[in-house]
Amino acid sequence: MADVLGTGVDWLLDTLAAHVSRTVIYRRASSSASISVTVGQSEWETMAADGSTIRFVTRDYIYSQAEITNFGLPQRGDEIVDADGVFQVLPSGTLQAARYLDPRQKGLRIHTKKKDIV
Repeated sequence: MADVLGTGVDWLLDTLAAHVSRTVIYRRASSSASISVTVGQSEWETMAADGSTIRFVTRDYIYSQAEITNFGLPQRGDEIVDADGVFQVLPSGTLQAARYLDPRQKGLRIHTKKKDIV
């Protein structure tokens, strides 16, 4: 039987890469690679100990895991160099630094925050 979900995920990742992507540099320590990504964002809220609401907004980078197999999964502290700055892979709130887009683990969504350059 055909893997309809797998075929659909492949189509989605290929379509994103072909029509709504841009190239960025993915860095870990002294290693780097150019990858095609689609930019998105995630927003969520959590309650602080004092009862106030804390709102988080991350810039997300969506890509096919096949783009950078030599790095493995994104790790806290990895960096993405984009046209408007350097973004650090960083978990926020209850979200991990990255999550799969699909059960076949072909696509990834990385959560980042813009790195302050001092």
